[in-house]
Amino acid sequence: MQKPTHIAVKEFLVNSPEKSPKGIFLLAHGAGRGAASPFLETVAQGAVNSGVRVVRFNFPYMEGMLQTGKKKPPNSGKILRKCFSDVVLHCIESEQVPSKNIIVGGKSMGARAASMIADKHQVGGVVCLSYPFHPPQETGTTSYHALTNHSDAHVDMPGRKRSQRQAGRGSTVFTFEIDSVSLACRWR
Repeated sequence: MQKPTHIAVKEFLVNSPEKSPKGIFLLAHGAGRGAASPFLETVAQGAVNSGVRVVRFNFPYMEGMLQTGKKKPPNSGKILRKCFSDVVLHCIESEQVPSKNIIVGGKSMGARAASMIADKHQVGGVVCLSYPFHPPQETGTTSYHALTNHSDAHVDMPGRKRSQRQAGRGSTVFTFEIDSVSLACRWR
C-alpha cells in the first residue's frame, strides 16, 4: 500500500492475507490507544484470517502523542471524520479499490467516526466495536443516530465485569430498534 502524502495520516499499519484479499477493512482506533493496540492487532489478525486486508491508521492527535510522548485530547469529530474520509479516498483513488469492497470500522470513537462517513463514500459495510451509545458521563443522551442508515452494522458491546455478573452470562442487557434493524446486546 502506498504511503499517504496528501492527507493528515502519516503511515498505515497493513495486515494482508497470503492470497488475494476479498476486500479491505479500514480500522480506526479508540480515544485511548493507537492503531498498534493489542486489541486492534487481534481484530486485524481475525480479519486477515478471513481473507481481508486490514489497514489501520492513527488520527492526527494520536500521531502527535506518539511523536512527543505527551498526552493530548482527541481531535474534534469534524477532524476525525475528515481524516477517515481521506483514508477512504486514498484507498479508492491511489489503491484503485472500489468503495463497495471497502469496510470501515473502529473501536469506540473510531467506530463512531466510521459510521458517520460510511454513507458518504457508499462503502460495503460498517463494523463497530464498543460503539459509544452515549457521550461520556451522559447516560441520558444517546448517540447511535449514525447507525440508523446502516442495515449491515455490527455492534459488539464488551462491558464491565461487575455489570456482567449482575446481568448474568448470556442474558440480554438491552434491546433497541434502529429503523427495521433490531439489535440485542448480550454478555458473552
